[in-house]
Amino acid sequence: MVGRERFSTLLLEEQELIVEDFLAEYRDQQQSNGWLKICTKNVYFDPEILEQPVLRFPFTKLENLRVVESSITFDCEMVTCLRENGVDHDYLTMCCDWKHEVLPRFRSPREVCKLCERLKNISGMSSISERDALIQDLVDNHERNTTFDVTAMRSLTVESERDALIQDLVDNHERNTTFDVTAMRSLTVEELVLEDKVRRISPLSEILGTLRITNVNLYFMLLHGGLRPVDIYPLSRVVGWRRLEYGIHEPSIEITVSDLNCEDKETEHLSLMLVFSEERHCLVAELLFENHCESTRGLDLESCENAWAAGAMSNYEYLLRLNYFSGRSFCDLSQYPVFPWVLSDYSSDILDLSDPGSYRELSKSVGALSERRLELVHDRYNEMPEPRFLWGTHFSSAAAVIYYLVRAIPAAMLKLQGGRFDEPNRLFNSVLGTWMSVTTSTSDVKELIPEFFALTESELPVESGARANGWYHPGDFLCNLQSLDLGMRQDGERVENVHLPPWAHNSAEHFIRMNRAALESEHVSQSLHEWIDLVFGFRSRSADAHTLYFTDVKENQTFDSLIQFGKTPKRLFNNPHPRRSVDAAALSLASMSSKTNQLKPKAQGFLKCIAESGKSEKKISLYRSPEQGNVGMKCNLECKDGVLLSSYAGKDSVISLYNSQSFKRIRATKSYHSVHEIAPPIALLSSSSFVFTDEGSRLIAFDVRSGSERLLSSEYSHSSPITRLCCTRSALVSTSADSTNLWTWGNGRRNLQLRCQLDPEGVVRHIACVQLQDQNVLVATESNPANLMLWKIPLLDAENGSDTTEDVHEACWRGAAASDGSQTTGMCLTEGKIIIISDSGQVAIYELDLARRGAADPTKLIQLGSSATFIVGGLPTGTFLVASDDGSLTEFDGEGRVLELRREIWKHDSDERLMMMCFDTELSALVYALSNGVVSVLGEVNVLDPNPRAARTALPMETRWFPQQNS
Repeated sequence: MVGRERFSTLLLEEQELIVEDFLAEYRDQQQSNGWLKICTKNVYFDPEILEQPVLRFPFTKLENLRVVESSITFDCEMVTCLRENGVDHDYLTMCCDWKHEVLPRFRSPREVCKLCERLKNISGMSSISERDALIQDLVDNHERNTTFDVTAMRSLTVESERDALIQDLVDNHERNTTFDVTAMRSLTVEELVLEDKVRRISPLSEILGTLRITNVNLYFMLLHGGLRPVDIYPLSRVVGWRRLEYGIHEPSIEITVSDLNCEDKETEHLSLMLVFSEERHCLVAELLFENHCESTRGLDLESCENAWAAGAMSNYEYLLRLNYFSGRSFCDLSQYPVFPWVLSDYSSDILDLSDPGSYRELSKSVGALSERRLELVHDRYNEMPEPRFLWGTHFSSAAAVIYYLVRAIPAAMLKLQGGRFDEPNRLFNSVLGTWMSVTTSTSDVKELIPEFFALTESELPVESGARANGWYHPGDFLCNLQSLDLGMRQDGERVENVHLPPWAHNSAEHFIRMNRAALESEHVSQSLHEWIDLVFGFRSRSADAHTLYFTDVKENQTFDSLIQFGKTPKRLFNNPHPRRSVDAAALSLASMSSKTNQLKPKAQGFLKCIAESGKSEKKISLYRSPEQGNVGMKCNLECKDGVLLSSYAGKDSVISLYNSQSFKRIRATKSYHSVHEIAPPIALLSSSSFVFTDEGSRLIAFDVRSGSERLLSSEYSHSSPITRLCCTRSALVSTSADSTNLWTWGNGRRNLQLRCQLDPEGVVRHIACVQLQDQNVLVATESNPANLMLWKIPLLDAENGSDTTEDVHEACWRGAAASDGSQTTGMCLTEGKIIIISDSGQVAIYELDLARRGAADPTKLIQLGSSATFIVGGLPTGTFLVASDDGSLTEFDGEGRVLELRREIWKHDSDERLMMMCFDTELSALVYALSNGVVSVLGEVNVLDPNPRAARTALPMETRWFPQQNS
């Protein structure tokens, strides 16, 4: 199961396609089960066991292919090993002098051997006589009704002939592969509208298949079969589509569908980029979507321009929309969305966004930012024969995108570079260094990509390179979270995390937030139209505007040239783009501050902010427990990135994921937890995945998009039931009566690895963890009797670079009990503080001094008038909230001063006791559950207002990659 997720089409060579994919058993020195993939240039074996590498056998090295009983044996003197342990690395080639044996499952060994022989002969073709023999063999094997131009084939060179023969073999295989009608949901109701052989496009990869569209569903059947050979998309789920141009003017359509596995249609969207065999088939598909998909009639270009000009759309969203309308796609790295460099100050300790000198001059292209460089380029241009161009490189290309995203999608660089990472000195290592390069080098004029500005997962589509690992955290693509071996630079420094400007304070997230703040600033808003003219407008492809690139003038372009040199976006404006008004820019900036939670910790906090902004409360009953009566509902809640995860105690407990705004259920799965008296422990990794436990105290990941469960810990992680989970973006802590474990999923792994064990010296009652920017994790526990302990643990072992150790980590800090006789009811951990609350109403704040020896006393004690029940920290205001059993909510600043007290948030009787409370930073909203099963959200007005049109006037429009109907 893990092996299936480990293989990617990025492991294929350039222009290599999968022809067959089936279960098999591989035998050399040992026996392995997995999947055998017959491709056009190689044979791949993908073992089920993650620790074993994917094996690549090139056809040019295959010898002595033969069938022995039910197996296929062959010799291969050179085998390439890919992705051991799920880790991307330079491809390793080893010499083999032993015989390889493969036992196909559910496939004829003779047919598989025959296919491999033909591909081997084509790949090894080196002479004219061999070519003629293979042509004749291909003719003999063709169907009678298939036309085959032998004369044209004989006129080709050996190299082009080889490609033509492979393509013809693939085409023949496609013709002989019929659509599996048993995959259709209804043979009686559905009527066939269109069927075509298509290619599904993903970054640097193509997958062959059959597209079948009926009056009800859209089907895509993989040519090579596989574990899930047919994808089904109801037409009712198609929420957007557009005509695109892929490669060299190939007819293609990008279809946007809402996630089939989510009950909430607005939760997540997937894009399918399909290249059709003929233009007429593409036109039929366009007509079908036009007639059957009403929701695709969304915002047009003019509406977006007006919304942006009026301040109802942020600069970030407007640039996304312009990229969308100009034919850019996250599925195609050669036409990836492009964003501008907006800052020029990457060396100061403090970034002053009010200083115009901090910004890049947007009226000039990147190439024109240096007068000296521009003069050299124009001298070269004047001496150049026609067709002339200024820049041999481009501001946006597949190579540039991979340069930025190498730490997020390393397999893409390995594919582009022939199995090796680029030279360490050429890798993305420093923001300042890259800025100096793009402003001085004559061969480097690349702009940025949306990931440099996106603050939340919802602002990037699933296909974004930064979301390749299944989750998104601002700036993660700048960090070497997978511990990739990227080599050593000439100065002796290893390439690890990207070096950030001093003003980012070594925080990738802070860097992204400051970049976004600069993008949305009034200064950029007043000059962004000039950059739009250069990229999407009338000044594109212009020598006078210094925007004439190699691919703008080159005739007879190839697909490889587009990959290497990039492509200018389609022109959207033939006249100068209007400037945004000052008032509109101010309105957009105010809305942006509300959306991205940039609440400043002044004299007021979260409660004061939502009171002044008119945000109120929404309640809904998500679940009830009739058998519990007045005892109350025991539950767990977690919220993140606009989704809410819940579990509750009971024999029939269900774990459910909801949209925090609409409260529509996205997904639900049965809990396997064996202790019915407590709510099953849960951990929300991102809006698309969460972790829970089974009856054997093993950890299970649930993928929201696929609806599948995956075992994370292959062995039983605890000898007693897990009682609590907490997680960061790269680590997870689980605790039970017998042990407390820290797990990591670094190194590109899809399953967990035990990093270390902790000794909390008692049964853990409360636990919290925080991941620091230096890739250390802080873990705090409070155990019985009154043991308050903290660990600071590096995600990687300093000595051997491993993320696995059997050691029991020693605590680096201890806290003295605040008082005797009280019971701790909650704990909050930040990078510098631990805050403890108790049933006596006491709030104890501990300042963390890791150099201190002995138990630390609280630096401040606060006494509330009633028992404290829950605490929530991590608010964007830098404050924390404490709930009391009298129904009140108190907000404190970081020093423990009371900022706001709100009484009777809920009734303090047996039916409405507070059971759980959490905070969603994306929505800037507090979520809490009561004992009667009612869950409430205290926050955004657009969640609560019955008139969404009115709410939209006060808040920014939701950022979507594809345009939807303006509400």
